[in-house]
Amino acid sequence: MKHRKKIIGVITAVMLLACLAAIPVMAQPPVCSFSGTVTLNGASVAAGTTITAKADDTEVGTTDAYIEGVSKYFMVIPQGTLTEGAALNFYVGDNLATTSGDAATWEIGGTKTVNLAATSGAVYYTLTVTPTAGGSVSLDPPQPAEGYAAGTVVELTANAAIGYEFSSWSGDASGTTAITYVTMNGSKTVQANFVSVGPTEYPSFYDWLAWWM
Repeated sequence: MKHRKKIIGVITAVMLLACLAAIPVMAQPPVCSFSGTVTLNGASVAAGTTITAKADDTEVGTTDAYIEGVSKYFMVIPQGTLTEGAALNFYVGDNLATTSGDAATWEIGGTKTVNLAATSGAVYYTLTVTPTAGGSVSLDPPQPAEGYAAGTVVELTANAAIGYEFSSWSGDASGTTAITYVTMNGSKTVQANFVSVGPTEYPSFYDWLAWWM
């Protein structure tokens, strides 16, 4: 009887392990971690100060600063809707921070040291647009005299002149579509590039006359 109970126990344990092994393991999204020092107006911040990461004004991560000699932070950001190389903006409280160290971009499996330095109060940055011959660029919203407030997202639209077509953006913007967006987390320079497609030819009077005859 004892042997039978032991055999039944072993069989039960094996069946339980087999069931557990059959349960699918939920795949975890890729992550990228960020850490570094944190200052506000040139001084270490208080422990518990909120640090936020955003991508195109969408919050993707948040954590609190802690003290270890100087203020530091550590943040793990799962992939979510982020793509490889996506640019991130970090905020100390409500203040946009400038970054130093590693590039503030999301990379699969990345372990990045990104130091944050923020300034409280209004901060403005200048957007310089230098279209080449063959077109112009419109800005939405238009640039104020003092520049754009930090964190403003500006829509740039390339307008080709007759005989030209838009080819690409360069400088602090990239891509080949006529509309692009720039987040003003620093003064930036963008160039719109246009290429000639030859003069536009119109039918002459004699061409029209021949067509009607």
